[in-house]
Amino acid sequence: RHADVRDELLAVLRGMALLDGRSTIAGPLGEGQRVGPYVIRGELGRGGMGVVYEAVEEELGRVVALKALDASQTNERFRARFQREARAAARLDHPGIVPVYGSGEDGPTLWYAMRRVSGVGLDRVLSALSAPDDSRARREAESTLSGIGTSGASASTAAGTPAQRAAASIAMRVAEALAYAHAAGVLHRDVKPANVMLDRDGAPHLTDFGLCKLEGDASLTVETDIVGTLRYLPPEALHGSADARGDVYGAGLVLYELLARRPAFKADDRASMLQRILHEDPTPLSRIVPDVPDDLAQIVAKATAKLPEERYASANGLARDLSSFLSGRPVEARAPSRLYLARLFVRRNRALVSAVIAVFVALVAGVVGTSIGFVRAVDARDVAEANATRASTELAKAEQVTAFLRRLLDSGSPWFAAGRDTELLRDILDEAAATIDEDLAGQPEAELLIRTTIGSTYRGIGDEVAAAPHFERAFALAEAHR
Repeated sequence: RHADVRDELLAVLRGMALLDGRSTIAGPLGEGQRVGPYVIRGELGRGGMGVVYEAVEEELGRVVALKALDASQTNERFRARFQREARAAARLDHPGIVPVYGSGEDGPTLWYAMRRVSGVGLDRVLSALSAPDDSRARREAESTLSGIGTSGASASTAAGTPAQRAAASIAMRVAEALAYAHAAGVLHRDVKPANVMLDRDGAPHLTDFGLCKLEGDASLTVETDIVGTLRYLPPEALHGSADARGDVYGAGLVLYELLARRPAFKADDRASMLQRILHEDPTPLSRIVPDVPDDLAQIVAKATAKLPEERYASANGLARDLSSFLSGRPVEARAPSRLYLARLFVRRNRALVSAVIAVFVALVAGVVGTSIGFVRAVDARDVAEANATRASTELAKAEQVTAFLRRLLDSGSPWFAAGRDTELLRDILDEAAATIDEDLAGQPEAELLIRTTIGSTYRGIGDEVAAAPHFERAFALAEAHR
């Protein structure tokens, strides 16, 4: 019925038949079979690069996950990729990467053994999170994330819900593992939830380096190959480009999915998916999760930028920003305003800021009380002289002093801090000092108080040079109004 597309259609059908046949063939190894020092116990799962078994190393009694490929049923490129995966995984020794114990060949079977991680794939956790609210799987997945998000220092310093902090923690550890792999000359190129295992403690482990690229190795892909799972591929990979920023992109999409509880890109067909990856940005997290912390949303946006140069330059940069978020420090994914830095300082130093606020409230109250008392005295004299103008002027003066101090307080109040926050305090003081002449023109009493306060604060951070002109001006005002 479709003679015009007969040849093309037959080619597609042959490919489908081949794939269908491969999915039902037996694995290269059977239960009880020996491979190297290992004895096969059973099958754990299958992937595009072989079958994974549970096996035991009899001499040590150590249970492992053993990945095997029947070389007799594959071409040379698949065999080379499998061997490259084994080499890449074997050279990596990091707590966030599943370690390899050994590798070899047994007849036509290529194999390598790695640590058996007792846990669950992150893809299964995400699948459970999309289940009905009252389902057991959903409750268990929520409990797992909450447990991760309420442990450690982040529980008291980071913004967001426990599940959001857990997402940031998982992504941070994945980014740290990627940074280590990149430093060792290995690009993963297939970062996705299915390749992240959560152990019983909730710690993530990066797995499956089957599509990795080793520094110095000749590429096993041709220019037209698309390597990796399409949904998590960076746009540049569709044109054959790959570097560390592609893995950053994948980690960013994993974080997006953990926060949004849905993939960043969804489509009914391959063409639509390609269109979205190349030309559309994911729906902003704030539209899907209104309570997502702005810092975390900014980190995701930077990690998943379409252009590689707009992303973090390295996985280490992503890990560092996520660590900053979890500890309540400024992140690099946004331009730091003074108010933004001040809010972070307040979050990390609640006791100090509470004490500072108490001091400023007392200072404001003292200024208002003194000024109002002066107004009352003047008012009594002026009433006798039928002159209420003087009273109104002094009352306005007291209100301006109060307003001035409140502006300083509202800008963040990170007084007598250390390190980076001292720089913030200096910026606030410099800005305040620059406005005194205009804000307090013709109000010597108010200026005297403010100059003394700013001078004392400069001295408190060890800057006598900046403090000196304020003390000199305060002394001159005091002498003039003695």
